[in-house]
Amino acid sequence: MTMKLLFLTFLISFSAMAVQNADLLINRFDRDLYNPKNLGLKKLTFEARIAGLTESLKAKTIIENINEIYYEVQWNNKTGFSLQVVGLPQGFREIRYQLKMLLADKLYFFIPLKIRNRTKDYRGVVKKERNLLYVTLTDPSNEKNISKINLVFDKQGRLNIIDSFSLGFRTKTTMTLEKESWSRKKWVLNELLMENIQKNINSSTNYQVTYKKVGKFAFPEVVDILTEVKTLKDKFSGDSKVLGQVKSKINFSNFKVN
Repeated sequence: MTMKLLFLTFLISFSAMAVQNADLLINRFDRDLYNPKNLGLKKLTFEARIAGLTESLKAKTIIENINEIYYEVQWNNKTGFSLQVVGLPQGFREIRYQLKMLLADKLYFFIPLKIRNRTKDYRGVVKKERNLLYVTLTDPSNEKNISKINLVFDKQGRLNIIDSFSLGFRTKTTMTLEKESWSRKKWVLNELLMENIQKNINSSTNYQVTYKKVGKFAFPEVVDILTEVKTLKDKFSGDSKVLGQVKSKINFSNFKVN
């Protein structure tokens, strides 16, 4: 009876330690990722321009009096981001909303979301192989759309891969992070590849980010985007087929801080 109790205690302690180690890795990465908000940024305004957007809107709509389409973006450390579309005549609420959605998720290159906020309700187990740490996060309630998340860290604590799974669907995010001369020893996200995999189709978006130093901070100045749809590699031929490809670019300018 005593041995069984000791063994059970060991299992509980080991499980708690594994969860703690997973939390430790995730919290350390969030702390070490370059985030101007954590370095004293209080207010930020800038403009954003999507290459070719004005010409595309003129060609695809019957709206008259379209000027140059660009965005005015504001951020503060209490309310987050707000953005306005400039260049459209008054009205056109639905088109304004759609235009905002083109930019909204790219704003996280400025103020990144914490990985911990996405994983706090999951249970984690850490496994070490060679110089990598593999964290497997599972949903103990079995109620979430995403049932499992795999994280891969290198020996420096840098998060390389986020691999999430839901029913019949997989999203794999691969990050390229480096420490820059201006980043105060923090990891800077220079490239992000997001792959959505369903059955034999891979829909991917690659973001390459160029930064500009503004005072004591640095922000994205250019984001080059490549969106691609292709078939997965055929198990017999080993080939994949590109079904479509689109390139785009976003330029950010007129930064004002605090």
